[in-house]
Amino acid sequence: MKTYCFDCLKKRKDPLGPCPSCSTQGPDKKLDEPQIRNVVQRLHKKANVARERISAGLSSLVIGVTLVIIGLIFFRLASKLDQSNTEEIVFVLVPTSAEFIVSMFGLIVGGISTVFGLVWSIYWNYYRRGIYHDVAEIRETATLTVSRTPTSFEILWRKISYFFRQTAYRIRRAQKEKALGENK
Repeated sequence: MKTYCFDCLKKRKDPLGPCPSCSTQGPDKKLDEPQIRNVVQRLHKKANVARERISAGLSSLVIGVTLVIIGLIFFRLASKLDQSNTEEIVFVLVPTSAEFIVSMFGLIVGGISTVFGLVWSIYWNYYRRGIYHDVAEIRETATLTVSRTPTSFEILWRKISYFFRQTAYRIRRAQKEKALGENK
């Protein structure tokens, strides 16, 4: 359980102690509707910043994948036909050619950009999901104390187990209705 500071919106572990960022004492009390609206609006601004950073990461990911594809094409173009071998067709990689240099540039820069964009997007998506979780809890409890954000695997497990419970319920219900219809 962590508590938001009302002034700076930083999370802190001790709800009754001072905020480490702004040194404001913050008792954990019930908030009225205007205070909740104020906190939620400021948290949504943080979520918008996170969304912009996710977009930047996805752009980096797309540029990186494109550079990797171009690098692979130029790597294939860096192979030249061996003129000395007349019996069979043999391609030899020429590391001094311009195509090879372009392919290495595309593969290295594209690979780095792809990994960076993927990690950046995942991090900021987790951060944004945490903010939305906290907004829902603040609205529900009317306090600035929030619980831990569930991981993606926990959410997925809940959805899968809910699906199986609903499916089992519907199968049992259909069997009961079928049994009641046969008895009439």
